Amino acid sequence: MPFYRTDYHRLGMIEKPSQFELMKDIAGKLSKDTSFVRIDLFEVDGHVYFSEFTLCPASGFMPFVPSEYDEIVGSWLKLPSDIKVD
Repeated sequence: MPFYRTDYHRLGMIEKPSQFELMKDIAGKLSKDTSFVRIDLFEVDGHVYFSEFTLCPASGFMPFVPSEYDEIVGSWLKLPSDIKVD
């Protein structure tokens, strides 16, 4: 992606896990009824393991570099109509 967070080391391109489609399916099921959640899964020797749910990475305060991606990525989040944001 053309942006990054400063709290992670940039790894460059990594190999797609062999169980990627299964991982997408699992993440989709686990996040079905949420507006936003990061689902951490990993693969070891062909087996998929669950690590954690993260509802608010860095408490929402870690900016992206370059900064224009804060607004771009934020625009992708569609909150339910009953949540008020001031």
